[in-house]
Amino acid sequence: MKSAKYLLILFVFAAFIACKEKRKDERRETEETVLSSDREEDTLTNKEKTNVTQSGPADEASSIRNNKGIGPIDQVDLPNDIDDEMVEAGKVIFNQECASCHRIHESRMGPALGNVLERRSPEFVMNLILNTNEMLDKDPIMKSLRGEYEEEMIQVDVNEDEAREIIEYLRTYN
Repeated sequence: MKSAKYLLILFVFAAFIACKEKRKDERRETEETVLSSDREEDTLTNKEKTNVTQSGPADEASSIRNNKGIGPIDQVDLPNDIDDEMVEAGKVIFNQECASCHRIHESRMGPALGNVLERRSPEFVMNLILNTNEMLDKDPIMKSLRGEYEEEMIQVDVNEDEAREIIEYLRTYN
């Protein structure tokens, strides 16, 4: 009878470990999929593809990259040369406000931001930083990304100049 109890306990323990390993494998596969898609030059999630017009792939990518988002930013002029002072200021702000959820080359709680300006317009990124809650509620791209990451983006306390400095920092990773 004791050996039957031990076998039952051993069986339950083994089943628990197997389930835990399966969840780890599923999580690892999801992270690998996100990482590989973040490295692609023309990254569009399936949800994004279904939320743009039913035109060709080039039109879909262009539509997403030209989306300026919702907020105070209508135009961001990016000169050819990167401003090193803005990069340094943007790096500090990024590390204070963004790095707890975002990395440059790997997804964490949020997407990797290393090539974000190849996938999104600078206006979109600035509006997302400055007007997070409305963007999450109303922008079709942000609505389509809900549930893709562990946490939903939170509003950070930065002004327009600081958001522009973050953009300049992110430009160094395109």
